[in-house]
Amino acid sequence: MAKSYHSLDPKRSLGQNFLSDPWWIARIADALSLGQEDCVLEIGPGKGALTRELLPRTRDLVAVEIDGRMVEHLQAELGHHENLRIVHADFLRYNLSNELGGRRVRIMGNLPYHVTSAILMRVLDEIRRGHEDGQAAQITDFSIMIQKEVAQRILAGPGSRTYGILSVFTALFCQGEILLDVPPNAFFPRPKITSAVIRLRPLPAPLAHVEDWDFFRRVVRAAFNQRRKMLRRSLSGVPGLPEPEALHDEDLLSRRPESLSVAEFAQLAARLGALNKLQQEDAHES
Repeated sequence: MAKSYHSLDPKRSLGQNFLSDPWWIARIADALSLGQEDCVLEIGPGKGALTRELLPRTRDLVAVEIDGRMVEHLQAELGHHENLRIVHADFLRYNLSNELGGRRVRIMGNLPYHVTSAILMRVLDEIRRGHEDGQAAQITDFSIMIQKEVAQRILAGPGSRTYGILSVFTALFCQGEILLDVPPNAFFPRPKITSAVIRLRPLPAPLAHVEDWDFFRRVVRAAFNQRRKMLRRSLSGVPGLPEPEALHDEDLLSRRPESLSVAEFAQLAARLGALNKLQQEDAHES
């Protein structure tokens, strides 16, 4: 039968590297440990190599794909499966809560390297909203295949040279582990780096209390933007943040960001936030 979809060559603009080795595809699916009653959302199924392996292992599979060529291909090859729903959408704009109807869901995907951070933050934000108002999608776990170096950064702890922005944001909401490494020859086109599959499981409650999530993110990002400098330097002159010297805490200000735990970052953001509020009130009164 003639295929109606266009060329399925990987698009460099979308960072596409397709899983192509059947042995590795099966091994990845095994590592995910799916159950027959699970509802699964797959980000970026591409040509559907992993999708085919997941279909007999789960009750419902929602495949969210941004590339129209791949959506057409998936519909032609796999659209007859009753437990598969193919969605043509950008995951970063996909409304998890509305589309999944409050069901518990396991999210997974082979993520393009250039959007890993954005997708991770999108899922963490959904987990955060679930803690705050209970209206977000109920995410059981989040398993993604990403560049191994990025996986190590995400799971790094305080004091590590790879500990950074993603480490803090992830640890606030999740526990994580590396399930397995995946070599370059498992993909087409073959990347130059080794990948890793990591699993993140949401904590019952955030690791530390954060009053203002947006302000907390601003503080953490500002601190790590100059990670080799002490906090008094890295947080100084940042728009929207009070001058750190106003904290009058010499021990804290002389530390570097990689030495702070998640709880300490939460405390720092809370103190800076309180200062910021006082300064705004004083400015308004004057």
